[in-house]
Amino acid sequence: METRKTFISKFRNRQQKPGERVEDYAAELKRLYDKAHSKRNLETREEDPLRKFLDVLAYSDAQFHVEYVKEPENIDEAVVQVVI
Repeated sequence: METRKTFISKFRNRQQKPGERVEDYAAELKRLYDKAHSKRNLETREEDPLRKFLDVLAYSDAQFHVEYVKEPENIDEAVVQVVI
């Protein structure tokens, strides 16, 4: 049985898999985070998955451009910038 702690661990350790689409990776991060931290405030619930997404993004040029040029407010905005 999975508990809040297992979802926290899965979120913390989740990496983008080779060949995994950015959209699928982001969706999984959001799912794990929601299971782990459902009671956090909205601002934190947007910032934490975004930070994780940008930190482990497999495409470092995309990461820099998205994080420092586009400055997304949440993971969904970041995904849009990566895939366009």
